[in-house]
Amino acid sequence: MNIATVRGCIVVIVVLVFCTHAAAKPIECVTLSENDTVGLTLTAEGGFENCFSLMSAPADTDIVFMVSGPGISSKITLYDLGSSPKASYVTEHHKPASEAKAFVINTTDRTLGFVIQPESDVPSDKNVTITIVNVAGSRHVIISLENVSRTMPAE
Repeated sequence: MNIATVRGCIVVIVVLVFCTHAAAKPIECVTLSENDTVGLTLTAEGGFENCFSLMSAPADTDIVFMVSGPGISSKITLYDLGSSPKASYVTEHHKPASEAKAFVINTTDRTLGFVIQPESDVPSDKNVTITIVNVAGSRHVIISLENVSRTMPAE
């Protein structure tokens, strides 16, 4: 192996380590409370970065997720935020563009959090509204996605 090849390998390794580290940066989760509604815009430019925490949900509670968004397919990824500094993957659910999606997960003894990732029409920013209600002892997380309408500026 010559010096140029060794240098090239070192550059590739440094770039891979930097990219892996940069992609793993933690983001702060918005804590959702019962009987609360949160609305925000997920930007395509920001990679739709978001995180929501269900810290207020007691252990061994069923949480019903209902996801809607006409014409928008999306993925909801759930994590155990736990007490460790690194969240651990629990499961993910995909919502097709043509219909709403509902699924149930039990908190067991986990502190659940979730991330919403649009999978269609990704160049457009998305408005997301999340409402949490308690119905007959189970928490319902209602997520609504819609494309941000882009209007042309007046001339």
